[in-house]
Amino acid sequence: MSFLRLVVGDEFEWYGVKYAVFAVEPPNIRIQRLDGIMVVTDIGYIDLITSPSFNPLKVLRNKIIKQEDGTETTLRSVVDNLTDKQKEVIQKRFEMIKPVLLLEKIKQGDLKSVAVFNEYYSDLLIEGECITTLTKEKLLEAIKAKYKKSVRQLKRYLSSYLKEELNSPKNGLEGLVPDGYKTDVIRNDETVIQICHPHNKNLVLDTIKIRLNGEYGNLIKNVIENYYLKKRRPNISSTHQQLEILCYKNGLKPIPYETLYHIITHRLSVKVMERMRLGKIAEQKYDPITRGFTNEIAIAPLHIVEIDHTPLDIKLIDERTGQLLDRCYITLGIDLKTRMIWCLHVAFEPPSANKVQKAILHGILTKKTKKRYNTLNEWDMFGIPSIFYLDNGKEFFNSHVRTIIEEYLGAQVMHRPRETPNYGGTIERVFGTINAQLIHNLAGTTKSNVHELGDYDASKEAIFTLKDIEELLTVYITDVYHHKPHSELPLEFPTPTLMYYQGIEITGYPEIIEEQDEEEFAVKLLPKVIRTFSRDGIQFGNVLYNSSFASKYIGKQKKYTIKHNDDDISSIYLLDPDTSEYVSIPAQNPKYEDLKGMNRYLYNDLLKTLRETGKMNIKAIPGSRDLVKGIALLKERYEAKMKNNSSMKRKAIRAGFTLVTNQELEQLTVNKPTIKSSTDLEDLINEFNQELLEGK
Repeated sequence: MSFLRLVVGDEFEWYGVKYAVFAVEPPNIRIQRLDGIMVVTDIGYIDLITSPSFNPLKVLRNKIIKQEDGTETTLRSVVDNLTDKQKEVIQKRFEMIKPVLLLEKIKQGDLKSVAVFNEYYSDLLIEGECITTLTKEKLLEAIKAKYKKSVRQLKRYLSSYLKEELNSPKNGLEGLVPDGYKTDVIRNDETVIQICHPHNKNLVLDTIKIRLNGEYGNLIKNVIENYYLKKRRPNISSTHQQLEILCYKNGLKPIPYETLYHIITHRLSVKVMERMRLGKIAEQKYDPITRGFTNEIAIAPLHIVEIDHTPLDIKLIDERTGQLLDRCYITLGIDLKTRMIWCLHVAFEPPSANKVQKAILHGILTKKTKKRYNTLNEWDMFGIPSIFYLDNGKEFFNSHVRTIIEEYLGAQVMHRPRETPNYGGTIERVFGTINAQLIHNLAGTTKSNVHELGDYDASKEAIFTLKDIEELLTVYITDVYHHKPHSELPLEFPTPTLMYYQGIEITGYPEIIEEQDEEEFAVKLLPKVIRTFSRDGIQFGNVLYNSSFASKYIGKQKKYTIKHNDDDISSIYLLDPDTSEYVSIPAQNPKYEDLKGMNRYLYNDLLKTLRETGKMNIKAIPGSRDLVKGIALLKERYEAKMKNNSSMKRKAIRAGFTLVTNQELEQLTVNKPTIKSSTDLEDLINEFNQELLEGK
């Protein structure tokens, strides 16, 4: 996967002719022909890099390998093959050389690197020393004193990192992986335990390996999560007593004290233990010093981006039927230096790690708003920020969100201090501006409160769909908000766009991900879990994944790392331990074709309905016939409740259903369709489709 950044002097091909970058003049770039004519031409930067004929000559590409059955090898990742303990070693090595990497960027005039160095590594400067006069050798000596590593060793780390970066941009961490780690896979006699937050089982705190069978693994997980990590801070001896009781209740031989002692002291992360048991004391020790980020602190475009969510003050309707659906949620990211909007995500889905992931992806990629929405201007804020400034919602503390930011993007996370709402004032003001200047002027607005609303009936006046609002927001941000004077910007650059262009003239355009690599990059940001590959395949989320080409993984090792997309559960991505590449494996039961495009929200609701109605055993995996039956039953349930329930309609839309009209709904509630038993799946599907055509 390639990250591209054009600077003065870079060469490329455009419509088969060789050019070089002559000057960067945002929103344009000046290019010069190299075929003897030497003509200089101005062109929009976004127009150039998104042109199908644009071909950067110096970029290395890793193409997606298409296989016969439609699966893909899309991403190479040695780091994802490592345990959390091994990753800590890699991160420690990276922390040692990061000041040197920042110094190299500072020498090239990167203002963001100056800010990051002063924020985190000023202790490496001698009192009175200026960063602009600091040499690499002096810095290495300071790092040597801090970490007790020889300069020679530090240079080896630096060389390995830079060599890997040259071969595969943004994958420099792989150069810091010790050779022994690259072949250290999960053994057949080992069990992997994910230690989760006691009050949020979706938040994985640590992953440890033990050489005990799965039954013991579950008990150790239980006693660590629900006893040892509590704030009352029990010792290992009392924790072992709790484990002995659990072993006795489950008819298992007790685990020796020494075994549990070794697991807790050598396998469990000290940081996890102290964060859970020491509370605010641990926050002072581990959390970075967080200040209120202002325009004076954020010194360059994409230095600091703040992200948050809010429900919009407007009621929406269904696109096909016009039925009322209630409010949606908006996720925004704002660049604190320029006040440009970096990312946007609009959906009925409430705040979650999945929403944060989608918003981050939108922010990094080029938006192409002229092509998609026919805007007057281009939304030309894109790229990877140096710091993500986040609220304290649980979705922002999700381990996957942190992995995306720190491991995949090489950026840093900072959280708003607790109980200090004024620290989030920048993004809160943006939400207020969007509601006041756009949303409150649209039909169906709920205003900010009932007093402002007066006698206005938002439900009766609602006319906009989710797609309408997404388009209106995009146009407003691109053609209005980015070009209006902002009270917190300087007089010489009063609008977000002018402030951004001024910054780009100094720092250059940010790196982009080329269009052919966007799908690969999206896979990289997906959440991952560890699962067993048995003879039947991999079971995840009550779906069995397998294919003929994947049989080579049976018996090779016990556990594998997989990535999953909750918006389309028809396939997963398995990390091959030999090639460190993610390989797409389709669903086998239910079939890939039956699940294509189905999200996990709908699938889980569907399983719940089948089990409640006795159509499927609680532990069974549904087949094609079950899916058809379940969708029909679930659709019937939704339709029965949707008539006067806008939240139920919103859930139906989120599940992927198409709503029926009011007339169709009346027919359904009066004369509900029944599903007749049949042994032939094709007959059942045909009968179901025929009933839909007849409006039943």
